[in-house]
Amino acid sequence: MTGTLLPATEAAPTIEGPQAAEGRRRVGRGELVALAVLVVVPVLAFAVPAMLGHSVLPGDDASQNFPMRVLVGKQLAAGHLPLLDLRIWSGTPLLAGWNAGAAYPFTWLFAVLPGTAAWAVNLMVMGWAAGLGLYAFLRANRLGPLAAVLGASVFAFSGAMDAQVVHFGLVAGVSWVPLQLLGVLLLDRATTRRAWCGAAALVAVSAALTLLAGEPRAIDVAAAVSGPYVLWRLWRRRHEPRAALRLLAGVVLAGVVAGCLGAVQLLPGLHAVRQSQRASKTFNLFDSGSYPLSWLLLLLVPNLLGGSGSFGAPSFFASYNLTEVTGYVGLLPLVAAVALWGRVRRGRPWPEWVAFEWIAALGVLLALGGSTPAWHLLIRIPLYGGQRLQSRNILVADLALAVLLAFWVDGFLRRRQVVDGARRARPAERWLAALAGLGALSVPALALTDTRPLEHVLGVVHKGGLALQLRPWFLPSLGVALGVLALVVLGDRLPRWWRAGATAALVTADVVLFALTSLFLVAPASGPVGALGAAAAADVPVGPTVPVADLGVPGRFAVYDPGLLDGAEAQQAGAPDANLLVGGWSLQGYSAIVNGTYAAATGSHGAMGAGQDVLSVQAVADGVLDQLDPSVLITPPQYLVVAAARAKALTAEGASQAPVPAAGQRDLTAGGTVAWDLGEPVGVTAVDLPLTVSRAGTLQLGLERASGQVDWLPAVSLVPGSQTLAETVGGVPGTGRSGGQDGPGARTVAILARGTAEGRTGVPEVRDTAHVSLDLDGALQAALSASGQWRYLRQDGPFAVFQATHPDPPVRLVALPGRSLAGAAITGTTGPALAPWTVSVRSTQGAVLIRSVAAIEGWHVTWQPADGGPARPLALERRGIVQAVQVPPGAGTVRFVFRQPGFATASLLGVLGLVALAGLVALWLFPRRRRPGSEPAPGPTAR
Repeated sequence: MTGTLLPATEAAPTIEGPQAAEGRRRVGRGELVALAVLVVVPVLAFAVPAMLGHSVLPGDDASQNFPMRVLVGKQLAAGHLPLLDLRIWSGTPLLAGWNAGAAYPFTWLFAVLPGTAAWAVNLMVMGWAAGLGLYAFLRANRLGPLAAVLGASVFAFSGAMDAQVVHFGLVAGVSWVPLQLLGVLLLDRATTRRAWCGAAALVAVSAALTLLAGEPRAIDVAAAVSGPYVLWRLWRRRHEPRAALRLLAGVVLAGVVAGCLGAVQLLPGLHAVRQSQRASKTFNLFDSGSYPLSWLLLLLVPNLLGGSGSFGAPSFFASYNLTEVTGYVGLLPLVAAVALWGRVRRGRPWPEWVAFEWIAALGVLLALGGSTPAWHLLIRIPLYGGQRLQSRNILVADLALAVLLAFWVDGFLRRRQVVDGARRARPAERWLAALAGLGALSVPALALTDTRPLEHVLGVVHKGGLALQLRPWFLPSLGVALGVLALVVLGDRLPRWWRAGATAALVTADVVLFALTSLFLVAPASGPVGALGAAAAADVPVGPTVPVADLGVPGRFAVYDPGLLDGAEAQQAGAPDANLLVGGWSLQGYSAIVNGTYAAATGSHGAMGAGQDVLSVQAVADGVLDQLDPSVLITPPQYLVVAAARAKALTAEGASQAPVPAAGQRDLTAGGTVAWDLGEPVGVTAVDLPLTVSRAGTLQLGLERASGQVDWLPAVSLVPGSQTLAETVGGVPGTGRSGGQDGPGARTVAILARGTAEGRTGVPEVRDTAHVSLDLDGALQAALSASGQWRYLRQDGPFAVFQATHPDPPVRLVALPGRSLAGAAITGTTGPALAPWTVSVRSTQGAVLIRSVAAIEGWHVTWQPADGGPARPLALERRGIVQAVQVPPGAGTVRFVFRQPGFATASLLGVLGLVALAGLVALWLFPRRRRPGSEPAPGPTAR
C-alpha cells in the first residue's frame, strides 16, 4: 500500500491508536499527490487569472482591501511607516484602521511587487496556509493521505473560506488557525526541550499572523477554535500533571509572544475602535448579520435562497447577502459529524475528534449570535461582543466539520470489505450515517416537490415566484444527497480502492457544484433582471466614466449613491477607497471604522455598515462639508429627478436613503430666484409647476444650460390661491441626451423660477422629448439647488458632477475673539496642498489657523518662531470637524505630525516578542548537546 492515497495502515484497530513509527515512514506517491493538489489549486485559482489580467478582486477587495494595501506598499517603498491615510475621510489612521493589514508581513510585498502580483501571492499564501496547515494537522493525527487531503480541501476550497475571500483580512487571518492546532498538538507530544521550543514557536508565529492580518473577526475565529482545543488537550492530560503543566506553559508562552508580535496591530486598532462610530456596544450592532436559525438549512442546500446566478438561475433573493450566509462545506462532512458518534465505546477514552464536535457546535452558536437566547452572555465576550456580522463565525464550524470529515473518511476507508452474509462492523455508526443522509436528502427533495413549507420556515413567502424558478437547480443537491446516502449505506461492500475513489469523487463533485452555483457567476442570464435593471438599461451613459481626479478641479470629492445604482462606475470614478489607485482626495471612505464625530457630522459611515457612497443630505445642504475643502460631488441623476417607474424601482430595491420629503418644494419671495436640478442635460418640452400664491404677482421660468446661460420664458401673471403654472417649451431642438455642449442643441440642466409672486411651490414635473414625465423631488434637490452652494459642472459617465461654489480653503486664518486679522497672512506651506505638513504664518495679534483635515486623535502641533527661537507645542482643537490651532503673534511655522496612539508601546512589545521568538527558534535549531553516555529523560506518552 506504500505510496497510495489510502489509509496509512490496514491493521489499525481504531483511528486514534498511536502509529508514530508508521507515520514517519509514510512518504510516498500518495503523499506527493495530496500535497500537489493543495499547492496547485491556489495557483490555478489566483495566480493564473492574475497573469491573464483578471485578478480575483470581488466586492470589498476591489473597493477596500486591495487599494489600501497598495497604499501601504507605496508608503513603505517611500520609507514611511504606514500609519496615516490622508486621502480618505479627510485623514484617517491606516494601520489602526485594521483593513489595510499594514502590519501583516505579506502586505509588505506590495512595496516590492506590482499590486496585482502582490495580491495574487497573498491569496495563494492564504490558500496554502489553510490547506497545507490543516493537512499537516490531520496527518499528525495519524490519518491517511486521502482522508487528510479531503478534509483540508473542503476547508480551504469551499464554504466560508471561499465565500469570504471578498473580505481578505478575514480569510487571511483564519488560514493560520490549522497551524495553531498543529502547534498545540506538537506541544502536547513534545518529549524534548527542542521539540517543545519548536512547537511553541509555531503556535506563536501562526497566532501572531492571525493578529496581524487586519481583521478582528479572524481573532475571534482563532480563539473559538484553538481555545477549546487547548482545553481538550489539557483535559486529556488531567492525570499527568507534569505533562499538562508543560503544555499549559508552552501555550501561555506562545500566547505572550504572539501578543507581543501582534501588539503593533492590536493596540492601535483597539484605540481606533474606541474612537470610532462603532465604539458603543449595542444589541442592534451585535445582532446585525446574525444567522437566523432557519437559515442553517443553507448548510444542506447552499442555493436554497438563490445562488450566484450561474446559468440563468435566480440569484440570492433574501434580505441579506449570500457571501455572509455561505458556510456550505458539503453534505458528507455533516453526515460524518453525526456518524462518528457511532464509534464511541463505553469504558474507552474519548476519541480525538470529539473536541471538534463541540467546536462545530460552538461555531454554530456564535454564528447565530443575537438569534439565540444566549445573546445576553455572548455580547459580553471581549472583542466578539462588540462586532457585527456574527454569521462570519460559521468559519469555526466549517473548520471543525472539515476535521470531522477527515476522521470519518479515514475510519471508513480502513474497514474491511463486507462480503455477502458477513456481519457489518460498527452498526451504530452505519445507522447514524444513514439517518443523517436521509435528513440531508429530505431538504432538496422537499424543495423540488413543494417550496411552500420551506418558504414559510425561511421567511421568504413573498419570493415564491423566484423559489419556483429555483426548483430545477435543486437537482444537483439531490444528486449529491443520494450519492452520500448510497456511500454510507453500501460503501463498505466495495473494495477499498473503489471506496476511496467513490469518496474522493463525491467530495470533489460537491465542492465543484457549490462553486458553480454559489461562488462564481458562470454564463449569467442575458439582459437586466428586475424593474431597476430595466430602468437602468434605458439610461445609456453620455460618455465613459473618468476618475474624478482627472476632472481638473482641486479639492476633495464626494459621491452620493446610497442605493449603489452605479456602483461599478463609481469605482471607475474613484469612489473611496478606489481613489487610492486612480488619484483624488475623498471626504468619504469605505474601510470598517472612522472617527465617530466625523461620521456623525458627515453621514459618511454608520455603525451598522452603511458606508459606501453615502452622505448626510443635511451635511450637503448646511455647509458642514464646506469645512473639508470639497471640490465636486458626483451623483446619479436619479437622486434629483425621479420618474414614477424609477421611484417604485428604488423602493423595491431598498435604497438605503429614501428621497427627502418635499425636497422639490420651494418658498417664493418677491425678487428671489429658486432652482431645481435635472442632474443631466435633458431636452425639456414642458414644465408643470404647482404652487400656492399668497400675493399676486408674476413668475418667470428659466432653462439653464451647462454653461450657466439661462433661457428665460415669458413671465406669467399669478393670482392668490392654488394653481399650476403649465409651460410648453419651444425652440429647444434635438431629442434624447447630449454631451452637454452649448450651442443650438444644448439641453437643460436646471429649471429656475423668479418673479414678484410670493408663496410656496409644489414639486415640479417636466416632460422631455421622449415624452417621459419626471418629478424634480429627488433626495438631493433641496440640498443642492435650494442652498445655492453647488452648481452643475458636467457629466461623468452616468453621474452628474456638481462643483462647490464657496468651499473653505485647505488652510485659513480666523481672528481670535476681540482681535483683528489685520496684517495676518499665510506665507507658505509644504507637503500636500490639501493637508500641508507645515504652514508659515505671520500675524500681529495672533490668530486661529484652521486646517481642513479631520480632527482625530494622534495629531501633534509645534510652533517654530521665524527668529530661530526654541520650538514649542501648541494645543490642537476641534473646530467643527476639522483642526484648529491658536498661533501666537509674530512670524513662524506651524508643523503638524501624526503619531498613532499606542504605536510606541506596541513597537517596544514587538521587539520583545521578536527577541523571545528568536530564542525559541534558536533552541529548536541548535539543541543542547548531550554529554557522552547520557540519555534523554523519558517524556510523556503521546495521546
